[in-house]
Amino acid sequence: METILVNLIIGFAVLLFGAMAIFPMLIEGKPARRTPFHADDDQVISIQPVATAPQGLRPVSPLGRGDTVDAPGPDHRHAA
Repeated sequence: METILVNLIIGFAVLLFGAMAIFPMLIEGKPARRTPFHADDDQVISIQPVATAPQGLRPVSPLGRGDTVDAPGPDHRHAA
């Protein structure tokens, strides 16, 4: 008896979710439900170059022996 009850609940849930998936597709084709599509051209208001911050070259520090790293920077850590 419980097997039938569980199967009925699962079947009802499957039918409910199936109906919720199909219903929007059925009403989508009606002309009253369609939103008008207006494609306007993009307009460029202004273009201003952004100054970049000066970055100097950092010397690459050599790796130490074993698992230790001399520099604490994130680009000098060992992979996990």
